[in-house]
Amino acid sequence: MLHLLDEHEDLVEAALRRYCGVRYTDRWRVDEQGQQRLTLREIWVYLQEALPGDSAIVRHFNNGRARWGDQEYLLADVAGILAGKPHPARPKPQSLPVNPQEKDRVDEIRAKRIAEKRAREAAAREQHEQEQGGEGS
Repeated sequence: MLHLLDEHEDLVEAALRRYCGVRYTDRWRVDEQGQQRLTLREIWVYLQEALPGDSAIVRHFNNGRARWGDQEYLLADVAGILAGKPHPARPKPQSLPVNPQEKDRVDEIRAKRIAEKRAREAAAREQHEQEQGGEGS
């Protein structure tokens, strides 16, 4: 975050002002209670959540192109269906980095839950069969 502010302070300031109605200079101001008016965390949240896909800062970090939204993806899908092939400008999906230790942990939890569910189902089946067998005697 600090690197972003150091290298692109002007883009951040313009984006905060235009899209969030926030003054970047409030970062160095305090209110009556001595609280900082604009924190680094707030700046980060504004940049992550409030900027449209065609803002200058988004374009800067996306090789001059606007970030696609839902409408652009849907239109590209329709064009791809009509043309019989994917739209050439459609961005490739980004794959998330996989942490092997985290994946192993998630796989273990999933396997344990599946085994527990199968055991519950088997017990319920067995109980049902016993109840059915006891009624006919």
